[in-house]
Amino acid sequence: MGDEESKRENDADRRRRSRECKMFQGPESEMKKRKEKEVMITLKPEEEVKKYKVMVTLDPDTAHPGLLLSEGGRRVIRADGPQPLPDTPKRFTAYDLCVLGSEGFTSGRHYWEVQLLQEGMGWTAGVAAESVERKRGITWSPEGGVWAVEREWLDGQYLALTSPLTPREEPLKLGVYLDYEGGRLSLYNADSMELLYTFSRVHFTHRLFPIFCLWCAELRLV
Repeated sequence: MGDEESKRENDADRRRRSRECKMFQGPESEMKKRKEKEVMITLKPEEEVKKYKVMVTLDPDTAHPGLLLSEGGRRVIRADGPQPLPDTPKRFTAYDLCVLGSEGFTSGRHYWEVQLLQEGMGWTAGVAAESVERKRGITWSPEGGVWAVEREWLDGQYLALTSPLTPREEPLKLGVYLDYEGGRLSLYNADSMELLYTFSRVHFTHRLFPIFCLWCAELRLV
């Protein structure tokens, strides 16, 4: 009888220790998973966006008459004066010297790069909705259908529309990353992958096109 009582006590003790062990291992295991996830997030490089790189060409039918496009639509420079181009509904004709990319996006992730061939000049790059104003001047805001970064020509200030930016060094190559479903547009110094600005939590509903505007500059898509 004493042996049976001893056995029951030992079994009960083993069950208790087993429960305690599971209770201890549960949070530790969860903590381990959380730490592994945090490490994965921490170690994920911004270079990751480059795997979504796409070939962007410029749409001559949208180009402002004050811009000159290369034959392949991969380079744009400001013209000496307005060109005699047809005033179509797609063309920018106000004081904003802009051009759109040929292909618009309604889903997916996309990344492209813009080489700035003249330092210290004014430019704008980002995305614009298909509905962006083309005849009366662009409203430079998400409400106007534009998400972009610009370098002002006169004072050299960098802006994400109305938010001042202070990049560590002047970007000579700009990286643009669009995550349509994720509601995110990020702009980088493509040489260092320094993040310049992110428009986040955006509910994109329009077809979005790459947009490029020049004041006194030359851009090349790379």
